[in-house]
Amino acid sequence: MKLIASYAFTLIYWIAFFSLVHLSPFTPVALLLFLICFIALAAMLSGRLFFKDAQLWAHLFLFFISSFLFLTILSSLTAKNLYILFFGLISGALLALVATYTERREQFASHQYLRLVTVSYLITFWQIVAFIYFLIISFSASYANALLLVGLLAYITIHGILSANYLKKSSPFLVTVVTILTTAEFFFFLTLLPLHHYIVATLTTIWLYFIIEMVITGQELSSRRRIFTFYIVLLCAIVALILASSRFIRF
Repeated sequence: MKLIASYAFTLIYWIAFFSLVHLSPFTPVALLLFLICFIALAAMLSGRLFFKDAQLWAHLFLFFISSFLFLTILSSLTAKNLYILFFGLISGALLALVATYTERREQFASHQYLRLVTVSYLITFWQIVAFIYFLIISFSASYANALLLVGLLAYITIHGILSANYLKKSSPFLVTVVTILTTAEFFFFLTLLPLHHYIVATLTTIWLYFIIEMVITGQELSSRRRIFTFYIVLLCAIVALILASSRFIRF
């Protein structure tokens, strides 16, 4: 029943967001229905442990907010329609995994839950960063406010992921501070280059994921040198490729 309800939520998502894109008079009702169904689904899946899962559901709500923000920066109606179809399917699959987790908390392996949380947080981060940089290049939004928001997003992301994983070799406070500072600095560096907002968001997310992998996966290894080398080479190669093709980019 919980799995059916999770996938049925995809239909509610499609109704609400298609109504929004096509400026239907039904849009306010559809968005209200979306909100009510989300709260009802959260209450049904978590049951008596709703408040224990509050952070998970707060993040999933932010996950859908990021979807709405990202939708607003797509210029093509075809792209918007395809995005709604695709993201609706992702949302249904994600909620189905959450339903499985709430039903089998003891059997649900910790690494499975960690991957579930990590993927959803990174998608949210990527979409909101793309929206933030779009505001900078299109509406001359404040760089200071943008950096504060990116830092806040980095904090929410790393805090949410670390809360699902016990660190053995690193201090959570130190990891959080380093993540916020380096992610905001890397984002600022990218904004100085002639890059599209999708590329800036992608590279910033790769950097954040690099830190997460260094901290979480690296604690299971005797040395983190291999992870560090792989991601630094990958990141440098991507940046070099973008710089080499930057003159072909049009905003």
